[in-house]
Amino acid sequence: FPNPATRYVVVQRGGLVQQTSSVVFLDITGKMVPGNWRFSDDDKIVCDLGGLSPGTYFIRIMDITGQHVVHSVDGGDAESDNR
Repeated sequence: FPNPATRYVVVQRGGLVQQTSSVVFLDITGKMVPGNWRFSDDDKIVCDLGGLSPGTYFIRIMDITGQHVVHSVDGGDAESDNR
């Protein structure tokens, strides 16, 4: 949340993945795009969308066992043009 987002989006893991090993940002074509993330507490991941152009993105969160969950986000920085 929020979705759509302009700068940050918070993903609540809710036990879907246990020990997070990676967070990857993908554009609508599946191409990896640069993105920053951090833990805000045990159950939330804050993703910085500031460098992305407006559009639909996917955030893939993977745990140490290889299991993953994918969230879609409409967002990006309206002033950015990194596509």
